[in-house]
Parts: sequence; structure tokens; C-alpha cells
Amino acid sequence: MSRHAPRRPWLPSSLLLLALAAGCASTPAPEPPSRASITEEVLAEATVTSVDRATREVALQRADGARFVLVAPPEARNFDRVEPGMKVKARLSITLSVRRLAPGEADIPPTVSAGAARTRLGAKPGGGVAAGLALTVKVVTVDAAKHVVSFTDPDGTLRVVKAEREEGRKFVAGLKAGDRVEIIYTEGVLLGVE
Repeated sequence: MSRHAPRRPWLPSSLLLLALAAGCASTPAPEPPSRASITEEVLAEATVTSVDRATREVALQRADGARFVLVAPPEARNFDRVEPGMKVKARLSITLSVRRLAPGEADIPPTVSAGAARTRLGAKPGGGVAAGLALTVKVVTVDAAKHVVSFTDPDGTLRVVKAEREEGRKFVAGLKAGDRVEIIYTEGVLLGVE
């Protein structure tokens, strides 16, 4: 007499149902991000074509042939060292950071800041400026399909923006009317002569 395990025809179908149930069980959707940050940098280079010491005008030409004139302010150190043929490099950096505030978290009051730096005396001419703005806004409407959010700023002005980048779109999709969002916007320019 051979020993065989008793047949359980219901076992495979039960396992299949369990597997299907596990696969169909609602897997929680990923939590939308509560913050996003986008930075854009632009680099530019031009060649000094002439310098007018009396008016402090510096004529520049980009590689594409475009010409323009900058006026160096009196605070610009080492202006006397700028000569035709020198390369001027500029870096513009813009950052926008947003964060959904938690219920009960205090609003960030509108704040503006600015700063500047310049090279030391005798160094190659250069410097930089930066400015920033921080404030809290209140979401009025969200159109997640179109990636559009409207909000009121601290003055009560209604503004409408469309998120163009994926990170911003994901952030907008997680917002709802009544949410408060901290916005920090900064931009800075570094300028140097080589």
C-alpha cells in the first residue's frame, strides 16, 4: 500500500485566492512630498572689448556676437585692473523652495534679505550679490491635473501658478485648499574677471 498525502483540491485555489487578495490589497499610495526645491543656474561668458575709466563703462561681447555695456559702480573694487581681452564670467543661480506647513505650525512672516561680497583689494575684479524672500501663503484651489495652484499671499493678493517641473507637479498634487505653504525664493549673481 503506497502512502500518498490526501488530495486537497481546494488548497491550490485557496493559495491562488490569497495571492490575488494580497496583490489586490490596497497598497498605500506614496505620500505626496511635503516639500520641493528647484534650482536653476545660468552661466554666461563675455570678453571685455573696451573700458572707459571716466564713466566706468565696460563694453562686453559674448561668443554669439551680442554686445552690451555694464557700468561698474563706485563700490566695485579693482576696476582699474579690468582690461580689454579679459574674460568676464557670470553665474546666476535661482532657487525656489516650498514646504507645506503642518497644522498648528506658525506662519513664516514675510522677510526680505540681501547681501553682497567683493574681492579684496589688489585681487582680480569680482563680486557677487544675493537676495531672498521668505513668506507663507494660503492655498485657495488646486487643479492637480493641470498642475495649477492658486493662493493668497500675506497681503491677500490672489496669485495663480503652474508647476512646470516634475518635482513641482508632485508637490502641487499633494496640496489641498486651506493648506499653508512656506515659500523661500533666492537668487544670486557671481561675477568674475579672468
